[in-house]
Amino acid sequence: MSSDAIYTLDRDSDQGRIERTYCCIFATAKDFAKLGQLLLQDGAWRGQQLLKKEFVDQMRQPDLKPFYGHSLWMDWKYKHPFYLMQGHQGQYVIIVPSKELVVVRLGQFRNKGDKGNNGITPAEVYRFINEAVSLLP
Repeated sequence: MSSDAIYTLDRDSDQGRIERTYCCIFATAKDFAKLGQLLLQDGAWRGQQLLKKEFVDQMRQPDLKPFYGHSLWMDWKYKHPFYLMQGHQGQYVIIVPSKELVVVRLGQFRNKGDKGNNGITPAEVYRFINEAVSLLP
């Protein structure tokens, strides 16, 4: 990564403060893009396997619902099948494997009522994907 990330800490415990396990990593757009690229490359980076490919495959597979895997949201039935990491306030790291595309959106707002094709994923995600794909050669 190019910069140190900041993790949000939980309240004090007997052992001191600990990182939250469900959210809140603050990083640069470039570093979030690197995380997306790492997932796109099945956990490999510059010839080194940083995450087991089987683990990344498992992350990208739906679990109980067809739109959520292990920490990733997805829509494999969309015209440009994708998966993404989603922040609380409209931050996205969107990966479109068929286009070898990673889209990063940093934000402080999202319309939680504006649902897209699958009724779960925000409609703006589909707009970001469509716009990014339209810019490809």
